[in-house]
Amino acid sequence: MTNKKPVALCGPRKKISPRRSEEREGNAKKILERLTSRFSSRTSHLRGALLCELSNKEISTRVLVVYFLLAMALSVLVNLVLFPGTLFDPLERATGGLINATLQANLLGLALFALFVFGLGRLRPADVGLEWRKLPQALLVTGLLWLGMQVAALAISLLRGGVALDAVWVERGAGAVLGWLIGQLLGNALVEELLYRGLLLPQLFHKFKIGNRRLRLVAAAAAMLALFVLSHIPNRIFMGYTVGEMLIDIPILLGYGLLFTIIYLVTENLFVAVGVHALVNEPTLVTALPFPAQLILLVMVVVMLVVWRRFNNEAVSSHS
Repeated sequence: MTNKKPVALCGPRKKISPRRSEEREGNAKKILERLTSRFSSRTSHLRGALLCELSNKEISTRVLVVYFLLAMALSVLVNLVLFPGTLFDPLERATGGLINATLQANLLGLALFALFVFGLGRLRPADVGLEWRKLPQALLVTGLLWLGMQVAALAISLLRGGVALDAVWVERGAGAVLGWLIGQLLGNALVEELLYRGLLLPQLFHKFKIGNRRLRLVAAAAAMLALFVLSHIPNRIFMGYTVGEMLIDIPILLGYGLLFTIIYLVTENLFVAVGVHALVNEPTLVTALPFPAQLILLVMVVVMLVVWRRFNNEAVSSHS
């Protein structure tokens, strides 16, 4: 920002020595740098992405393409062959549903990710968003969101005149219900966030040679979201979706994918995106509701993002 108001001079203009002039110029530059930094921080909450800070290292295009194709091949194999079969059943039964098919299948996905991204690609965990110091923060946020959903569901049930336990806890058992959430937190949601938000978003941002960084971020996010949607087709086939149902599901997937992307960019914490992703897939409500629990979660997430941005604004202002 610049100040257009002229500075009043008190008394006659004095001759300034070269050394004094240099000092004033240096001070002016420092002030300008501080104001520019403050303005940029306030007006761009995507600064990490726009300044190429999503990843400190670019992976080989060949490794990236081969890995993604193998990840999609694994998805087809799991959804169309392994899930309909009985390979994952023994361990699921032995653990009372806590280690279910979803978790077991995605452990294969994690192994493939580690082999190509950390092994052949030589990226560090932090390069794909795995900053372990931010895990406690994400656990707290995810726990508060889950608790908030429970309180909201209970309040709504009381207002409607009756509270009932969600039937799934009785029909499937506590082990199975908790296993669904565990399978998301440590399996499906984790793998998808690592692949799409942690890996593809920053890598595509690096590889798209677009001068304008905002446009480059938009292009990278659009390409990532398109791959995110396409990758769900094998799972929708396994779930028995018709072509019409898949077409209806596409904008829903795009919306959720965009939400997870915004969460990652605003919070700069991939684990928060994983937690919200897991709760979207498995809200794990105790109280029965007459409408999808995701509606409550979406409202809470929007509030969370607004508060997070405001908190960041205040933090930046206090340090400027």
